[in-house]
Amino acid sequence: MQTAHVYTGSKRRHDGVVLSHNYNDSTVNQAVYEQLQALIRTKKIFVGGLPQNTKEEDLVNFFSQYGAVDHADLIREKENGRFRGFGFVYFMSEVTAERVIHQKYFWINDKKVEVKKALPKEVLENQNAALQAG
Repeated sequence: MQTAHVYTGSKRRHDGVVLSHNYNDSTVNQAVYEQLQALIRTKKIFVGGLPQNTKEEDLVNFFSQYGAVDHADLIREKENGRFRGFGFVYFMSEVTAERVIHQKYFWINDKKVEVKKALPKEVLENQNAALQAG
């Protein structure tokens, strides 16, 4: 799979699809980014807004009701090991991950959390740059 890059300029294409139009005028084609995101298949989901007492096994146990879970990671600060309130769940199948993503919100340990498709950093950085330009 090729990575699409956003840059400042008149037009940028990826497989014949226009990815950006004249960012100097702050015009962003949001629909194109949503289409690209939909094309990225993944077994990994982002889970945000988790309570501080969350453990990896909490995520594995909770999301196992939707399908087989390989493992879960909680993200911590490098300096002090403090939990940052989000993590990732790795499913055994892309179909299961997609099903969970479509539900979007869940209650885990008495807190409403949001689930999104985990995208590669370069895709997120390009998407955020384009949205800020708009």
